[in-house]
This record gives sequence, structure tokens and C-alpha cells, in this order.
Amino acid sequence: MFLILGFVMLSLVALFVFLYFFAPHSEMMHAFKTTKSFVIAQVILVSFAAYLIGAHFNGLHEDNWRTSGIYPITLNAEPVIYTGSKSSVGLVLEKKPKAGEAFDSNIITWTAYDDVTVEATKKWGGVDPIEKELGSKTNDQVPYTYPISITFPKDGTWKLKVFSDGTPIKTIIIDVK
Repeated sequence: MFLILGFVMLSLVALFVFLYFFAPHSEMMHAFKTTKSFVIAQVILVSFAAYLIGAHFNGLHEDNWRTSGIYPITLNAEPVIYTGSKSSVGLVLEKKPKAGEAFDSNIITWTAYDDVTVEATKKWGGVDPIEKELGSKTNDQVPYTYPISITFPKDGTWKLKVFSDGTPIKTIIIDVK
């Protein structure tokens, strides 16, 4: 929506510039008493359009870092919750991950994979990505579990990219306190 509004504003600027050169005595151009008022109006319109277009692309970036949903599941006859993609890939949350502490949990999948690895990256960087090899599944029933032990060096939003044989499967976004 912001992108459309931004381009509408730029279209208005293009219309005014066209009228300035080809119809300077039209009714629309009489609103501007001086050339300075025309230039100021155009600068304001272009600035506002740039703000709207920037807001659109910032929203797209933030959407990539939206925390994954939380879902209930029964795992080994115990009810637990996991975060991730429903009935696809998730991270079991028996406790909330904390910065500087070892976080022991399970990656769960509804499809059996071999050689699962996880790459953790922090939003806004500042920390080198953490890569963990999980190996093969530890059970033969759905959902399949892959134990993981990871220590997040800093708090914030982290993206866990799950790979199988180097091929991306899904991404899990979590908050570390």
C-alpha cells in the first residue's frame, strides 16, 4: 500500500513538472505564486514519496524477522509447545532461550531428513553466525526429532535456518532474552 501511495505522489510530481514546462499559465499552476513555492512543494512531495516507498521496503524487511508462531504438540506422550512452521519444522520450547546459557532442545520435523544442520544469525548482526550439525533423526515416528544444544551469545531476535544436506528446509525466528 505504501508503495502505491509513493508512486501516486511521484506521479503528482511528474504532472506538476510537465505543467510547469508545457502549461505554465494553467489553473493548476496558478496555485504557485512564485517559482520558489513551486520548488518547495515539489521537494516536499518527493520527500514524502521517498518516505512512503522506504516504509514499504522497511516493512518487507521486518516481515522476514517476524517471530515464528507457537503451537502445541504431544511429543513422547508429553504435551509441549514448539515454535516454527505448523506441521513442517519447529523448535521445541521447554524453556525460553537465554543469552549466554546453553539451550538444549529438539528440532522437530514432519518429514525425515538426513544430515540436518542449523545456522543461527542475529538480527542486525554484531555476532558471527552459529552453525550446528544435528546429524540424523533420533526416532522413527512423526514428528521426527533432532537434538540441538546451542548457546546464544547475545539477546535479541535470532533466525534459525534449518538445512538438510545443504538444502534449506525452513526458517524459525525466536526471541532470546
